[in-house]
Amino acid sequence: EFRSASNNQTATDHRRTMACPEALLLDNVLANICGYSTGYEVKSLGLVCYELCRLFKKDFIWQFLCKMYNFKHKSRTRTRGWKPWRVVYWRHLCLECSSPGHIMVDLNGGRFLAPSDLVPVCHDCFDSVADMTLPEMWKIAFPSLKKRNEYLHRFVMRKIYEIAANKEARRRKHKRRRRR
Repeated sequence: EFRSASNNQTATDHRRTMACPEALLLDNVLANICGYSTGYEVKSLGLVCYELCRLFKKDFIWQFLCKMYNFKHKSRTRTRGWKPWRVVYWRHLCLECSSPGHIMVDLNGGRFLAPSDLVPVCHDCFDSVADMTLPEMWKIAFPSLKKRNEYLHRFVMRKIYEIAANKEARRRKHKRRRRR
């Protein structure tokens, strides 16, 4: 086995670091790279090799991504219901396109006794369906969600339609107030 004189590194060790440059990727650099990627790309990057998978199990990277997109834990207290940051990040990705979703659709309607099931949707996906009628939404909106679960697709489309209708009603009411 060939041993380098400069850094006491064997040739096999050098090949291992060149195949997966774990030593070269610091947590901050890896987190910044992930900040420019979609959720699906981050997941794929974590599946490339064993060393990257091990790096993605660290909570620091996921906490950095959550802070970057302003994702927070759903629980009110710090100790009860605490989830790893990776779970927090994955639960805030858009239902359709896996990009960070900032519009939360409440599937329960906000009832007090039932636990709240929030479904994230990104602004692009929401804007693409906001002007559609409900039958149009059921036919052409969110095709990947429709393939996965048709019942959930119809339910989410109905909720988004209600949100868009309420938003439009508030906009008209605000215009009438400005005219007076």
